[in-house]
Amino acid sequence: MIKRIHIFGASGSGASTLGRELSELLPHTLHDGDDLKSLFEVVIFLYVPQDSRVNRLQERALFRYGDDRLIYY
Repeated sequence: MIKRIHIFGASGSGASTLGRELSELLPHTLHDGDDLKSLFEVVIFLYVPQDSRVNRLQERALFRYGDDRLIYY
């Protein structure tokens, strides 16, 4: 059984909502990242334009799974 799930996303992406929903369905405790902010001294946010991210993800999926499992947008 899965012991830990890390859900993350940009503000407003629904990560906290999904975490709350899953914690009600699964035997897991929710630790919202917003509640942990005070524990960090440095936070680094990386931005990559969407087209670059999609290309990277498609290349990674092709390498890992082959062409038959890719979903193109």
